Amino acid sequence: MNNKKYLDDLKAELDKYAEELSKLKDSLKGKSKTEMENISQSLESLLEEAKKSYKKLESASVEEWEPLKEIASQSFDDLKRTFDESLNDSAKKVKDYAHQFDTQSQEKIDLISEYIKDNPLKSTLFALGLGIIVGKIIK
Repeated sequence: MNNKKYLDDLKAELDKYAEELSKLKDSLKGKSKTEMENISQSLESLLEEAKKSYKKLESASVEEWEPLKEIASQSFDDLKRTFDESLNDSAKKVKDYAHQFDTQSQEKIDLISEYIKDNPLKSTLFALGLGIIVGKIIK
């Protein structure tokens, strides 16, 4: 019975990591193909290794159980560690992209502010025209 619970826990963990891999693949869309493929392939191979270990453990005899349990445990530990590292790397990259976006946005805002200061009449007329157009669209 104890072995059954252990197998159920491993199966739940496999399902969780398969779902995480799917989410990670979705979050990497739009990134460079090489980067996405490297991370994805690495995680997929670890997930497959963990699945194989699970299958071996699932069909193991009583004598094979403990040695195979060790192998499965190591596979799952590797999978957890790699997923954690990949998620941390992804989070860092997202923060870097957000910082780059903020910097570029601030530069654009500064340029617009400078243009408005240098051309107040044009800016006012442009804003007035835009307001009239938006007002007509809304009505």
